Amino acid sequence: MDGPAQTVSTEPSARALDAQAGFRQLKVASVVGLLGQILIWGSAIALWVVGALYAPIPVSTSIAYGANGFLVSAGAVFALNDVLIAGAVVAVLSIVLSARSYQKLGKATPSVKFDSVVAMTTIGAIGLGMFALGWAAWLGSFVAPGTGPNGDTTTYVPILASNLGDVVNLLLIVGGLLAFLGMLGIALGSSKVGVTYEEGVVELGGALTILPVFSVIGYALSLLGLVRGERKLKRGWTPPPPPPPP
Repeated sequence: MDGPAQTVSTEPSARALDAQAGFRQLKVASVVGLLGQILIWGSAIALWVVGALYAPIPVSTSIAYGANGFLVSAGAVFALNDVLIAGAVVAVLSIVLSARSYQKLGKATPSVKFDSVVAMTTIGAIGLGMFALGWAAWLGSFVAPGTGPNGDTTTYVPILASNLGDVVNLLLIVGGLLAFLGMLGIALGSSKVGVTYEEGVVELGGALTILPVFSVIGYALSLLGLVRGERKLKRGWTPPPPPPPP
């Protein structure tokens, strides 16, 4: 006599759901990171162009950057710096989201360790926040021309006390180094994801994220690979098991 028919569950396992959630969160992190990189490098290149092509000149009681009759107001220059700071804040959010994504993917594939990646990206988010704070403090240390002790109208007058200036330098230097560590964490995490889930585009994109300007392309490539990888996971694909130990 036959026993009761057994049913095979077609529902995805907990690890498969963790993998899908990790890819989904990492995809959001890539979108946010792409936006942050566009803001950072777009404003940085604009500032470099203004600094390279135009010289500071006094205009009435203000100052502008100009050459050949073309003027760029100092307010616009300060606005570009504000955009750069905003980009850094967005990038911090992206790194935090990436760290959470790696935690999810670590649960999905216990054989692949993401602990060091999570630690590096967390430290990097703190470092980039320090750098953004230092840059904002440095930018805020200048007052409008003409308000200095001698009524100077040709340069901005720094008003940071020497001890506060040391703190700002510390924020910029240490924050920059920690932020670079975080970007290395992003590259390492992307490499692990690309190898484990067989998405070489994610691996390539992660490698490019540590390069100035090319990081924009890196985040775009990562996003492309993550979208493709998420579709693959939804179709039931699972990463191959790790090779047996020798």
